Order: sequence, then C-alpha cells, then structure tokens
Amino acid sequence: MTDKKIEEGLAELAGVAEADHEVQMARAELYKIAKYAIKLHEMLKNVSEAEGIEAWQQSKITKAADYIGSVFHALEYDQKVMTPIASESKKVGVKMSESDAAEYKELLEKAKSKAQQRFRGRVHAMQKGEIVLGASKELKKAAKDMPKKAAKDYAATKHKGKPEHVKSK
Repeated sequence: MTDKKIEEGLAELAGVAEADHEVQMARAELYKIAKYAIKLHEMLKNVSEAEGIEAWQQSKITKAADYIGSVFHALEYDQKVMTPIASESKKVGVKMSESDAAEYKELLEKAKSKAQQRFRGRVHAMQKGEIVLGASKELKKAAKDMPKKAAKDYAATKHKGKPEHVKSK
C-alpha cells in the first residue's frame, strides 16, 4: 500500500515537472530564435535585392514569423482576458466583459477577406493622418479604437487566396 502511494506521488510530481518544463523549454527556444534572427538580419544587410535569397528561405522566415506571432497574440489575449484590468472609474479587479473579450479576440485575427483587409488598410491610413474619402462612422470609430500596431498588421495581410467577402455563418 505504501508503494502505491509513493508511485502516485511520483506521478503527480512528474506531471508538475513536465508542466514547468514547457515554459522553460519555450523560453530556451525563443532565446535561440532571437539569436538566429539577429544574426540573419545582420547577414541580410549585406545581400542586395538583386542577389536576393532563395524562395524556400524566404518561405521559412515567413512561416516562422507567422508561428511566433500566433503564439504571441494567443498569450497576449489570454493575459488580457484572464487578468484584472482597471476600469475607467479606476476600480481594480474588473475583468474584461465577454463582449469586449470577443471583440478583442476578433481584433487579433488577420483579415479573412479582401474587404476586411481593405477596411483595415483604410483604418491604418486614417491613423497615419492620411485623408480617407468617404470615411464612415464605423471607419472613424475603428481608427480611434484600434491599436496602431494592430491596424498596421491587419493592413499588411495578403490578398492572395482570400475571398472578396466572408460568408456569414
């Protein structure tokens, strides 16, 4: 009976150790990624556009950036939703409402259609101070409320392979 308790205790400890190891491993990998990214950035300073790099190399860099961005935005979303935020009345401990959380999550997603990408491009243009003809109330509100980095990222979403509009569910 004592052996069984010991085995069960070891299993629990192993589970805790495994969970803790995930963060440590991720941090080590991120350090390695950052180190290589800096070195690659320096190497590419000496490569002209005429010389270029091979398509597969550019593809791997793009994919890595997309993966890292996805993890970053998912963790950022989790932290904003799960941690208390200060409300306008300075009360501490108020969590983000479900509707605000859904809206924030939607903001973190890339444009899913050409129309969304164009809209976000117009938001980005307004934030930069450019004159946008025919700016709707919705566009002005989005330009006011959307973080500038988010608008810039969304505006950079590629059109290729995107439908003109997203079909309603």
